[in-house]
Amino acid sequence: MMGKNTCAPCFEGDDYFDRIYKLTESRLNAVKKMTLIVLSHYVKKELVQLGIR
Repeated sequence: MMGKNTCAPCFEGDDYFDRIYKLTESRLNAVKKMTLIVLSHYVKKELVQLGIR
């Protein structure tokens, strides 16, 4: 899974990166609480790698 150190160099400003990272993190935490139905094994595998079951 990608982490802060992997993603940060792709952003020009630290403030912008921090805002986007926090937004993405909060969305991921919200999705983890949901029941999801996926239509492919590929998507399921990707979500499991993010900690979503």
